[in-house]
Amino acid sequence: DFGLAKAIAAAGQMELTHGGFVGTPAFASPEQFAGGAIDARSDIYALGVTLWFILSGRLPSAGTSIEEIRKRQTHRTLPLEQLKLRTVPQPVIDLLRSCLAIDPADRPSSAQELVRALESYRDHSARRGRRRTIALAAVVALGAAAALLIWASRTEDPTVSLAPAPAEKAIAVLPFENLSKEKDDAFFVDGIQDDVLTSVGKIKDLKVIARNSVMNYRGARQRGKIREIGQTLGVSHVLDGSVRRAADRVVVNVTLLDTRDERQVWSERYERTLTDTISLQGELAVEIARALQATLTPAEQTIAAAKPTESPEAYLLFLRGRETEILRNVPDALESAIKLYQEAIDLDPAFALARARLSICASQQFYEGVGQPEWKTKARAEAEEALRLRPDLGEARLAMTYYHLMVERDHDRALAELSGAAELLPNSAEVPLTAAFIYKRQNRYRDRLAALQRAEALDPRNTRVLAFLILTYRWVRDWPEATRALDRANVLQPDVRTDRRRWARANVEFRRTGDLAVLRKTLAELSNESTTGTPEWLKAARYETAMLERDYAAAARLLPEVTPQGLEELTLPTGRAHSKAFHQALLAVATGADGAARKQALEVAQTELEANLSSASTPMADSKALAELALIHAFLGRKEEAVREAERSVALQGGLTWSIEKNACSASLALVYAQTGEAEKALELIEHLLTVPVELGDSKVYHLTLTDLKWRWVWDPLRSHPRFQKILAAPEPKTIY
Repeated sequence: DFGLAKAIAAAGQMELTHGGFVGTPAFASPEQFAGGAIDARSDIYALGVTLWFILSGRLPSAGTSIEEIRKRQTHRTLPLEQLKLRTVPQPVIDLLRSCLAIDPADRPSSAQELVRALESYRDHSARRGRRRTIALAAVVALGAAAALLIWASRTEDPTVSLAPAPAEKAIAVLPFENLSKEKDDAFFVDGIQDDVLTSVGKIKDLKVIARNSVMNYRGARQRGKIREIGQTLGVSHVLDGSVRRAADRVVVNVTLLDTRDERQVWSERYERTLTDTISLQGELAVEIARALQATLTPAEQTIAAAKPTESPEAYLLFLRGRETEILRNVPDALESAIKLYQEAIDLDPAFALARARLSICASQQFYEGVGQPEWKTKARAEAEEALRLRPDLGEARLAMTYYHLMVERDHDRALAELSGAAELLPNSAEVPLTAAFIYKRQNRYRDRLAALQRAEALDPRNTRVLAFLILTYRWVRDWPEATRALDRANVLQPDVRTDRRRWARANVEFRRTGDLAVLRKTLAELSNESTTGTPEWLKAARYETAMLERDYAAAARLLPEVTPQGLEELTLPTGRAHSKAFHQALLAVATGADGAARKQALEVAQTELEANLSSASTPMADSKALAELALIHAFLGRKEEAVREAERSVALQGGLTWSIEKNACSASLALVYAQTGEAEKALELIEHLLTVPVELGDSKVYHLTLTDLKWRWVWDPLRSHPRFQKILAAPEPKTIY
């Protein structure tokens, strides 16, 4: 049923899944219950119920069971008195009656027809001058939803757009041109731009695009790219500028342009000493806000007026540190950035912003396992001092977030600190991206997706954000959204890793449709287009596809050419791949190799996995190795050892409370049960795991999607079980998250 059709939570309300039916029953059309053909008219029915509920607070066909709802839909007239009691105008009642007709042929035939009817009533009502506020508001809301239906019906295979239509108060601060004689001053010029961008970004009434998404537009005005920037980034304005530095003098020229017509809105020239330049970004932020008619709160004006430091030397060191932190363009970049920040602090101990960035880098150093004790102490001390010096500094709140997240691993406290940072840094893409990281640890995938979508809106050219979106959509089995995100990634990087993304897209489509032809077609295209030899990952992909097809002769021919590198590349960025020895063992089992050959292949894999266990450095690494070792034991006929190791794998992940990894290990346990004669236990786990988020790469044999269950040979022990056949015959269950 239509996404807007969402019942208000109430005691005794039915859940969204009822046996074979998936949806919100009170909002579903009669043909949806009957399993008939579903088209836009079914959505129009759900829209009608939604508007009915908005206007009356009641449901036209309420019930406590599907059977009761169906009976009321088809065997009694609509309770129009509910609407009349609310003085709903008769034309709206008539329209609702047609939307809720039992026969789809009696409803508006399309969203376009519904919109025309709504507009006709709205115009008629306006001419009569009658103030029917509630009804008109509901009609407008329904019209917007119907317009959304029109958009959806026209964009089943849309041209990918990276951004919506430009918002009136949205701006991109483009890289400034370096006019200095010393080209080494590039760090200074980029630092000025970054400071201006950050200062403007602290104004809530503006939307400001992140630095990462604008850096490719250096010289865009000269190249006639202003309109393109507006369309691509979804901004109404850009700030273009140049910087010339000579000794202690700095000249900054800035121009505000409207992207829709390239009109110059405002321009200014600033000539300052280096010391006075430190406060320039705040002045510019205020001028830009005024030019865009944005509202500045008193607190925002105070923050904009605050100079980060009184020392020009400290400011230059900070800019160098920030460049090093962002670009990671030198070995041990984080440590180098920390040293530069520390030198700035030594010159100005009150430099709160430098302390905040130093703390963030120290927390990251600790998280990566470099010099842990000293980085832990440093991260906390600098964050606390930054907050003491500047309680209104968003970066100081962000530093405390990083400390609690990466050092203490206290996700609740980190999220609380991040909430404060979000208030002070409303346009920081780093804030929602950090929130997404925390939400994963808390198993809050809907919140994670919302945070990533916010990060993408602020930083639309950040491929890292898109990569996280793609992964998350896969985890929750939202195949259409995963496909759209992959397509956006292709638009961003049309010449980078396109083959890998095409293969990833084919895998998503394969899991959505269950059709192996998608993989075959993509493999053939990639093989024909390769001009420099077959990439290692593509060799692994050919082998994997042969195994899915049960073409074991081809798989046996292809596997010797597969390298560990190819297997790893095939799973990136989702995690560790099965080893080649593991694949050789599985191939021996699948092909029915003679007892000695099968046993030898399995024992080689066992030895390798046991070595991995002894060298594993984290519970997660232990857990994944145990999951694979359990499967080897199962294929060797060692049921007790197999179940024990698989359960240990789940228990280790359970201690981490990260659901997707735990669920992946639970899928391995289900496969162990299937391979050791415990069909009912396997099926119970499978039915649960199909409805929850789970880690999904491209090539793990125990992945839990309906398509994997259908095609992978490892599930054959369940193939003839009626319960398993019922699972395969039904649509893929909705993932609940």
